[in-house]
Amino acid sequence: MAAEVCDKLTPVWFWTPDRKWQPKDAPEVVDMLRLCNSRKTNYLLNVAPDRSGRILEDSVTRLKEIDSLLGLNHVGP
Repeated sequence: MAAEVCDKLTPVWFWTPDRKWQPKDAPEVVDMLRLCNSRKTNYLLNVAPDRSGRILEDSVTRLKEIDSLLGLNHVGP
């Protein structure tokens, strides 16, 4: 049976102009991803864009931290 975990990088699903929150810590996200992987479960991580469709800089920074912790190899920029 297939399983899936839907999560969000921030405490809320959608962007709000008066936000007072920060993205989850990178180790917390990596731990959840590894737990899901160990249970053969898909892990969907929502990253909400702002009104212009752009991902906020603090979310981009956190995603880069997550990438660094995972130690993935990349090709390109």
